[in-house]
Amino acid sequence: MMKKIVDLVITIIVLLLFGVLIFRFVTDFKKTLLLVTVLAIAIILKHYIRKK
Repeated sequence: MMKKIVDLVITIIVLLLFGVLIFRFVTDFKKTLLLVTVLAIAIILKHYIRKK
């Protein structure tokens, strides 16, 4: 259980870092938000598929 929480926290931190980097290049906030959301969903799905 603890490992799962740590994994989730690391994933969120990485996504935030990617979001900041992407935001520097893409000034349109809505596009950046959409891209980060899609990345987050993809990573979370990957985690769930790997667990099963």
